[in-house]
Amino acid sequence: TGGFNANNGTAAAPSYTFAGQATTGFYMAIPNELSASVAGTRSLWLTSGSTAVGQGALAADTAFSSTAVGAFALTGATTGTNNTAIGEGALFGLTTGSNNVALGKRAGHATSANNGANTNTTGSNNTFLGANAMSGTTTQLTYATALGSDALVTTANTIILGRTTDNVAIGQTGAGAYQFTVNGTAGGTSAYTVASDIRFKTNIRPVVNALDTIASLQGVRYEFNQAAFPDKKFESGTQLGFIAQQIEQFVPEVVRTDRLGYKSVQYSQLVPLLAEGIKAQQLILKHLIKKDPATLLVDIKTFQANDAVFENIKATNIKTVNLEAETARIKKLQADTIESKLVRSDVVKTGEVEVFVSMGTFQPIFTPLANSQYIVNATAEDGSSAFVSVAFMAGKITVTPISGKGVDVTAIGQQVGLVAPSKKIKVTWIRMS
Repeated sequence: TGGFNANNGTAAAPSYTFAGQATTGFYMAIPNELSASVAGTRSLWLTSGSTAVGQGALAADTAFSSTAVGAFALTGATTGTNNTAIGEGALFGLTTGSNNVALGKRAGHATSANNGANTNTTGSNNTFLGANAMSGTTTQLTYATALGSDALVTTANTIILGRTTDNVAIGQTGAGAYQFTVNGTAGGTSAYTVASDIRFKTNIRPVVNALDTIASLQGVRYEFNQAAFPDKKFESGTQLGFIAQQIEQFVPEVVRTDRLGYKSVQYSQLVPLLAEGIKAQQLILKHLIKKDPATLLVDIKTFQANDAVFENIKATNIKTVNLEAETARIKKLQADTIESKLVRSDVVKTGEVEVFVSMGTFQPIFTPLANSQYIVNATAEDGSSAFVSVAFMAGKITVTPISGKGVDVTAIGQQVGLVAPSKKIKVTWIRMS
């Protein structure tokens, strides 16, 4: 039963040719392989381990365990094993690296036009999917992945999706509203980290009026409109949060508007506002609970000696119509009984105001003059009151409680004001010196 025998042939002179095509045909350059040449150049190479299709593909291979499809794919590979390159020039410059995958024209290969020094030559276990997806560094990488045309990866053990200008979207078919968008839920086992190094920042300023801002925000419970926006993959059930349009009026820095006009809130950026609000509230509480007799500038014993008079002032809840009469009484009282070296008996100035004090807030009333002392009487509709003396000496405001409860007169900064649990309060004050 014999066979058809012929010489092994070469790429330039194949053993089996076609009529009029002396340099196109099949040949066997080495034992146990089959090659085909086109116009004198090897274009197909089949061995027990390697497969090459395309002019120059796997031209230098000696490891016999890789696959190259496309002109000059893996053309420089020598001892590298288990590489796969599909596309013209894919992994063109690889020599000894192994376990690399490249799909797309020039995937995994940097030409001289796009910094040929970045070619992956000895790196292993890398993946480049997309035309010109490649390494972006001269360092030979391992376990690096670049997905998408012109995607560049510069560090090992890294997966890069697209170019730096591309948007990445999960759970939708169109462009994401942001550079990275997920429609639906996402989760993990550790907290999301936001860059906060001071070297990244300029124009740093403190957060002011935190309590007033927080008081303006309206927290709500709500359900997402899943029927109107099925593509958003909104989570079912009751949610807790803010309305972007409402919070934007007071904290515009945390609201973002996408290319379609829809708004979102960066909730993590509210943390500094809440922290400063707590600090401000703690300062108010500190003023409420700190009663330090050593700081009193008014002779408290003198006031205690006239306690009956002051209790009468408290009980009658000084009204606006009685202000002049009460002023005269207090003036006379001071002239007759108060001998403290810190208090003079002549009334310099009086004032009055009626305000509503919200729970947990400081309501400014007046700014005292330097080196002056005042008597302040505050009465609320529910009968609660406060009767105090106020002294502004040596740059420090000191509030000395005399009688009353349910209303607190305190000072923050350069202002005297009230703290009370949500009530309307009328305040009168008399400058004594």
